Amino acid sequence: MTTHDTSSQILFLSPLHVGTGNKTSIERIREHMPKNTCQLANTADFNDREQFLEFIKTHNIQAVVGLHAYRAGRLLTDCPVPYGIILGGTDVNEFWKDPDKLVVMTTAIKSARFLVAFCKPMYDQTLKLWPDVKDRLYQQHHAAVTEPSSFDFHDYLYKRCKIEHKSHIFLLIAGLRQVKDPLYIAQAFSEWHTKHNNAHLVILGPDLGSEFADKVKSTVSNLPGVHLVPALPQPDAHAAISQSFALINTSLSEGMSQAILEAMVLEVPVLARDIVGNTAIVKHDSNGLVFDTPQEFIKQAERLMASEHLCKHLVKNAKEYVRLEHSIEKERETYTNLVSLLQC
Repeated sequence: MTTHDTSSQILFLSPLHVGTGNKTSIERIREHMPKNTCQLANTADFNDREQFLEFIKTHNIQAVVGLHAYRAGRLLTDCPVPYGIILGGTDVNEFWKDPDKLVVMTTAIKSARFLVAFCKPMYDQTLKLWPDVKDRLYQQHHAAVTEPSSFDFHDYLYKRCKIEHKSHIFLLIAGLRQVKDPLYIAQAFSEWHTKHNNAHLVILGPDLGSEFADKVKSTVSNLPGVHLVPALPQPDAHAAISQSFALINTSLSEGMSQAILEAMVLEVPVLARDIVGNTAIVKHDSNGLVFDTPQEFIKQAERLMASEHLCKHLVKNAKEYVRLEHSIEKERETYTNLVSLLQC
C-alpha cells in the first residue's frame, strides 16, 4: 500500500502479483491521472472489509477504481465512497461459476457507477450475467505500451538454462496458475525439440506458491527443451519478448492478454490458443496464428519457422492493428471521463 496522504485521493485497488496482467493494467491506467491525486493498493493487503473501510477513512479516499469484480468487489460491498469496477477476466469468465463468488460480485456490481470490459466477449458475458448494467457498462481495449530495457535475454537464458544464443525462443508469459495452463503444449513441444533442438519453450512468470505451481516445476524439470524462469521486471520482460522468436498464449480463459499486445507492438509473432479472449484480438493468418490442440501448435510453429515471409506478414498487420485499436490516447480519454463520474 502507498503511504498516508492527507489530501483527497482516488484509490486504485487491484491484485498486484508481480508479473501479472492485472498489475500491469492498473498501474498503466493510474498513470492517466495526476500523480498527487492517486493511491494504489493491493487487494491481498486487506484481510476483510473492516480493514479496508478503515483504510478509506484514514487515507481520505474519496473514490475507488477497483480491478476485478471479485478480488476488489469483496472489499467494495458497503463502500462509503463512489466506486467503479474494471472487470479482470477471470471474474466474468470463471469466478461466476462459484455461487458464493457470484453473490459477492453481484452485490459489488449493483452499486458501481461504471463497469469496464476489455473486449466484446467480456462485454457480452457481463450482460449475460447482469443484464441490468447495460447503461453503466463500457468497452475499452487495453492500451499497449512497451519500454524494453537493455536486458540481454539470450545471455540470461544461456547462464540460467544453458540455451545457446542463436536458439529460437518460444516465450510463454504466464503466472503458474491453472487458468493459464502453462503445461498445455509442454509435452508436445519437448518431443518436437528432439527434432529441432534449436527451438526452446521458455515459461516466464511468477511462482504463486500453489500445489499447481509445484506440479509445473516438477513436470518441466523432466522435459528437454522446456524451461521455467521467474517473472522479470516489466522493462526486462519487454526486452525478453523483443528478443524471442515468438510469443505464446495457452490460457484456458483470458480477458485480454497484455503480453499478446506487447508482442504485437514489439513486432514478435504471436501464437495463441483458440479461446474467445484471444481470438477477439488475434486473427488467424492475419495478425497472428491460432491453435486449438498441442499438435496444431506444432504445425503452426513449423510454418512460422519455415517462412520469413509469414513472420513479416503477421507482425506488420499486428502492429497496425494495435495502432488502430489499442491507443494509449483513447484509453486515457475513457478512464479520465469515467473517473469524473466518481467525483460528482
